[in-house]
Amino acid sequence: MSILYPHQNGVVLADASPDGGISLGGICPFAGAVSPNNGLPLTQLALVAFGAIGLDSSGWRVANISFLYSWKCGIFEGDFSYRIIDGAVDILEHASGNPNVEDFPYPDFPVVFPAKSYQARSLTLDERDQMTRVNEMTERDIPIDTDGPLWALTFPRHQFLGVPFLLDPDGSEKNCPQCSRPMFVLATIANQIDGFEQGFFGNDFVQVVYLACSECNVLSARNFAD
Repeated sequence: MSILYPHQNGVVLADASPDGGISLGGICPFAGAVSPNNGLPLTQLALVAFGAIGLDSSGWRVANISFLYSWKCGIFEGDFSYRIIDGAVDILEHASGNPNVEDFPYPDFPVVFPAKSYQARSLTLDERDQMTRVNEMTERDIPIDTDGPLWALTFPRHQFLGVPFLLDPDGSEKNCPQCSRPMFVLATIANQIDGFEQGFFGNDFVQVVYLACSECNVLSARNFAD
């Protein structure tokens, strides 16, 4: 199986704006956004309007995509798959258990982050081609020159659609848990969030990759660390 990037280009965060279509943090607007392991709220990493990132909304049953995750239960130890049906979160796949997460990923970690909205910036074709090359080099364990033009692209960042930087390209392939079709890379969420020095994860070299199946409206999240 190869990684699917069905969309030619992607978007990243631009300027903060109350009218922006990409919101980091915030309270999930859908019912049932709680951990099946411990009943705590799931952390909403982002809430994104289809129009803001240029994703065709046909076939999807919601106008916005909520990117959910949890570091406060066993969810982070495996694939976390869900869909939004009739205004509620339907969890399809999760790792069970309650590991010791009292100070994980860092002390006083907020399960819900304050929301902040941003405009979207489309990546150029040159940026896309450079990222494709970086991922190919990462997959083949080819060192990237720290003084070269590609080095700045070897760090996780928030990106929606297109070809994002992947800490583990081999691990970013998956079949839909509902229909078994190959899923495509929808988004990567990085550590950075304004107002929190330790960020979403407490580590700038962690990313959560979201794969999607538009046929089933399913999102599946995996975390990777370098």
